[in-house]
Amino acid sequence: MQHMQHMISKQAVVIGSGPAGLAAAIALKTAGIDDLVVLEREKRPGGILSQCIHDGFGLIRYRQPLTGPEYAKLDLDNAARLGIPILLSHTVTRLTPDRQVYVTSPTGMKHFQAGTVILAMGCRERPRGAISIPGTRPAGILTAGAAQYLVNMCNLMIGKQIVILGSGDIGLIMARRLTLEGARVLAVVEKLPRPGGLPRNVRQCVEDFQIPFLLKHTITKVEGTRRVEAVTVSRLDADGTPVEGTARRIPCDTIILSVGLIPENELSLQAGLPLDSATGGPVTGPDCQTRLPGIFACGNVRKVHDLVDDVTEEAKIAGRAAAAFLRETAGGQPGMASAAAAAVADAAAAGAAAVEAGAPRKITFSSRDQKPLKWEIPGIKTREPLPANLTCIICPIGCSLTVRPLESGQTEISGARCVRGRNYAVDELTQPMRILTTTLPVQGGTAPLVSVRTTRAIPRESLEHAMQEIRVVCVKAPVAAGEVIIKDLLGLGADVTATAEVPAAPCEGSCSIRQLF
Repeated sequence: MQHMQHMISKQAVVIGSGPAGLAAAIALKTAGIDDLVVLEREKRPGGILSQCIHDGFGLIRYRQPLTGPEYAKLDLDNAARLGIPILLSHTVTRLTPDRQVYVTSPTGMKHFQAGTVILAMGCRERPRGAISIPGTRPAGILTAGAAQYLVNMCNLMIGKQIVILGSGDIGLIMARRLTLEGARVLAVVEKLPRPGGLPRNVRQCVEDFQIPFLLKHTITKVEGTRRVEAVTVSRLDADGTPVEGTARRIPCDTIILSVGLIPENELSLQAGLPLDSATGGPVTGPDCQTRLPGIFACGNVRKVHDLVDDVTEEAKIAGRAAAAFLRETAGGQPGMASAAAAAVADAAAAGAAAVEAGAPRKITFSSRDQKPLKWEIPGIKTREPLPANLTCIICPIGCSLTVRPLESGQTEISGARCVRGRNYAVDELTQPMRILTTTLPVQGGTAPLVSVRTTRAIPRESLEHAMQEIRVVCVKAPVAAGEVIIKDLLGLGADVTATAEVPAAPCEGSCSIRQLF
């Protein structure tokens, strides 16, 4: 039995050190709240971002495509500079309405009394049981997040012949990742008439590799005894019912479920917080405060967001509002919340500007409110017939571009809201370019893999060759984030750099070999 330590009083307790928890803690600190602590159940901070090695994070906040580890490192570095304590391997087991927080830790049970609590536990995936797929229950059925963890963090290959059910962003991203690792993704099966993920992920993760996208379809049967052997896929009618005579069998050894995310709401329910029927997260006001005074919720625990940039902005609101709550309750004067919030918001904005001064170089793209533009481009020569439509992947807006040859010999490109969309279209028509992200085995490190990326986009047609070149490399620990691993990959003018750090382990080992899960 673990010994319960004496109660620890804190002005603020933040539960979770992912992008929401870190942004909320930084907002609290920059607003003048010094007596705070961040509780993280995992052994490393940063939340889910550590396994999200793909690019596309920070497109709004930093105006450039960062990988998950790079995005997390910026906030972790900011938190460290501000002296924000993050307690790892600390799992919250109970939260009371009066803001008492009970925690298990490596040193025993802990009991916190908080002036304010910010919930930032993120979200979790819907399991197979939640979608009721008929058939057997063999090995080889994983959620997209579990597949991502096994491949990107554990150096395990989950299968060779893969079908993905659902078109959430993680599933689409894993389609690309697994294809580049040598697996064959046979189909992405989606019950809706449109993809569920962001347009940029549909383009560069599915269309780039000619992976069949079966819209208005679902898996109606799973076959296999010990391991998945095949699935049956059927087309759906307008009511979502399988259409008779449309079933077809696809032999495969792995099924990835990418069927949606739901807020991690166990602690919210335990505290007695009412949940929003639409979002699945706690009911909150615009300041992210729940129905219990002093308890705030932000990020994916409040509602599932498409973009981490939106998670960060919402968490800043929660942090500032929590600071305002503490100031109001300390002053004991009701009715001062709005004034306090305004003062804190001003202070937090100034602090955030200073904290983010070291952010990467920003680039420019426009907003949805800007009118679509049109250009006539001379001299475009393509190896294939001009496509009628393109989806820009430069930013989350995902402008739908129209391409039309003119009698003058020029090519009309319209629909983009900024000049970067025009440039993307020209590149896409002549030589599509993509950033390559993957992992490399580490010798003598505290982790078996280090995530890496190319420092610039390389021709899409060179991705497979580049992966062959990268696969033979083993990196010796310690590895620093930003360290150049391969100089001038294939003579393409792009280096391969580490996007995370891997310290050296006490005992030097050998490079791990990827095993089949």
